[in-house]
Amino acid sequence: MPSTFTAHEFIQTLSQQHQALYIEALHHYVGSEEPFTTVHQMLGQQLHDFSHLIKKIGDVPSKNLFNKDSTVSQWEKV
Repeated sequence: MPSTFTAHEFIQTLSQQHQALYIEALHHYVGSEEPFTTVHQMLGQQLHDFSHLIKKIGDVPSKNLFNKDSTVSQWEKV
């Protein structure tokens, strides 16, 4: 990851580098109306657990996986 990145960028990188695990996580929520949203929210929330490595520096506009406008957390490596 670059020194500054968004949660969307993190999720995209994670899903590319760990495709099987990403698919497993999505499959776990297959009965949900929005499995992608559910998994992505969980991943975004877990970024807070790594405050020794990264810090949230704000929220920025971004396009989500489905190219819809949204607001997403922006992070910086410490």
